[in-house]
Amino acid sequence: MDLAKDDATRDALRDAAIISMNSGYVASEADLERLRRLHTAATTSLELARQVFHEAQQNEARLAAALATAEAQVLEAQRAAAAAEAAKHRGLTAAVLDEQAMAPPVVVGHVYVERCTGGFAQSRVIGAGNFGTVYRAVDAALGVRFAVKRLHLACGPDAQRCADREVKLLERYRHPNIIRLLGYMEEGDGQEPRCVLYELAERGGLDSHLKPGEDSSRAAALTWRLRLRAAAGLARALAFLHRSQTLPAFHRDVKAANVALTADYTPKLIDGGLSKLFSEEDLAALTRGGASVAAPGYGVFFGTQGYRCPRIRGKRGIHGEERGVLFRRRAPGATHWPAQRDGAPSSTRSWRTGCAILPNRSGSAVSRA
Repeated sequence: MDLAKDDATRDALRDAAIISMNSGYVASEADLERLRRLHTAATTSLELARQVFHEAQQNEARLAAALATAEAQVLEAQRAAAAAEAAKHRGLTAAVLDEQAMAPPVVVGHVYVERCTGGFAQSRVIGAGNFGTVYRAVDAALGVRFAVKRLHLACGPDAQRCADREVKLLERYRHPNIIRLLGYMEEGDGQEPRCVLYELAERGGLDSHLKPGEDSSRAAALTWRLRLRAAAGLARALAFLHRSQTLPAFHRDVKAANVALTADYTPKLIDGGLSKLFSEEDLAALTRGGASVAAPGYGVFFGTQGYRCPRIRGKRGIHGEERGVLFRRRAPGATHWPAQRDGAPSSTRSWRTGCAILPNRSGSAVSRA
């Protein structure tokens, strides 16, 4: 409503009343009543006009605030999109590659991992397991090589749980004989397979050096001195996990395939997907003699068939590190326990008597109490 027009109407009524009084005109009661009604209507219209104007000002302020909010949301969305795009290309840093720096592992993007693995080329495959495939990766900018485990999407939640346990294990425990975690991809929407990045053990798994008939040169290169060095390194790694000053952990899948060798034959314990990490509550329950330290999946086997002590069952699986079978295999180069009977390996005498099997100088295995 036009405020100026209402003001003019009121002024005109006032001027008419003044002129009427000055001219000697005596207005009748009806004329006065009509003037009063016009004045009341004009006053009401003016008040309504003021209300409409005030509401318009409020609406304008609300529109301005909504516009500012929308602009801020657009900017935030643009920043988020830019950050997401940058995250796809995020890679390793020089700090995390420096062993002396002890920098924590970094979160990397799938574009970076895909580029470093040559698009996950088959020629880059250096190993495979139940939950994923391991590739050799190269970061040309940093001039470094590393290993990438790419999980199988088909494995679903099981693979994710194993990856989470392994990342937690390697983040918490750092030791010269435990593979070093460099980075990992965060769990996404299931469209991109999750990847975990490790230092590269150039000579591959220890099992490839022990399998008879596959590569005699590899077996010949693994001298007794190197075998004992590998055994001692693995023992140190397990002792570090079991007797950690923070919270102990158990690997629960110690076998030759889960020990990798670097270029100088330094052993590295790998693949902690079945590991058990103790919490403060677990330690408190263990101190009290409670049973809450049992692993998830109570009553089931953990580890690899043929490497488990037959006396260790699911509820005790967190205590059973299968060093005996692995040391037996590492020393004479034999495979794991032979045929099984009634769910337990046939050669269990050494387990039951608590003996460790070591090679004698002629190369045959002997038991030593």
